[in-house]
Amino acid sequence: LTQTFEDEALPISPEFIVNMSVLPKLWSRTAKAEGDLSLPEYRILDLLVHSGEPLRSFDVASRLAMDRAAVSRNKDKLEKAGYIQAEQNAKDRRDVLLSPTEKGKTTEARIHEKLQEITSDLYSDLDDEEAKRMNGQHAQMYRTLTSK
Repeated sequence: LTQTFEDEALPISPEFIVNMSVLPKLWSRTAKAEGDLSLPEYRILDLLVHSGEPLRSFDVASRLAMDRAAVSRNKDKLEKAGYIQAEQNAKDRRDVLLSPTEKGKTTEARIHEKLQEITSDLYSDLDDEEAKRMNGQHAQMYRTLTSK
């Protein structure tokens, strides 16, 4: 018996569709409540925390598939809030390197934990195998968006 795409893909059900439309809204509210951040600001902070090295604005825009102007606006807000720091690139004086501050790392960890709780609650009706597949798909999508 050959599996169809639907069998191999995520479990599509009315609950799944509702979760996928509700989840970004819940993530947005959580980022705002836990760190006074918009979801795009959180995505930038999350990338910088987990990148392991300072990144140029261009690299942030590329990895997150965001407009460079949006990255610039959000960078300014994150810097003013003390979540990231921007230092002039020694190799190219016209460019800056972005990195998280300790405050940014702590805030990102707190938001990340809350987002995991929310996601787990929404997927509590899935069996272990479905939940494992769902988490794998989310991780793959995120890695694709944030890879070089």
